[in-house]
Amino acid sequence: MIFHFIVALTILTFTAAESALYSSNLNNQLSLFHEFKRAHGKSYVSEEEEARKFQVFVANLHLADARNEAERLNGGTAVHGVTKFSDITPEEFAATYLRATPPDSSNEKKATKTVHQLAAVTPQAFVDWTGRYIMSTEHNIDHF
Repeated sequence: MIFHFIVALTILTFTAAESALYSSNLNNQLSLFHEFKRAHGKSYVSEEEEARKFQVFVANLHLADARNEAERLNGGTAVHGVTKFSDITPEEFAATYLRATPPDSSNEKKATKTVHQLAAVTPQAFVDWTGRYIMSTEHNIDHF
């Protein structure tokens, strides 16, 4: 099963290379990378880091081309390309952007206060979409 996936991915990669929008040649890759850095204000602390980021950028260009080809073959219209995340790996993206941060104490107090304020609202104060008050009993709200 995995072998078939690898073969299909390899075929897709070679097919995408023929119609590669982004990763067709080194000059195009370099041009796109320089434009990417300018557009997103990217700078790197060393030549080694810039070289590594360029490699990641090119890998992401190949991925965009493969996704575009797959989309085209499936009759879709989505277009994948260069984004502000094009110089980071999926692992770097997850570590930077997919992490839970607990609320600080001021937000927690604010949320608690809001819940207590909402609890004090009586059902008679609710108005439906027509602008009429919704009548209520102790446990049920009548819906006309």
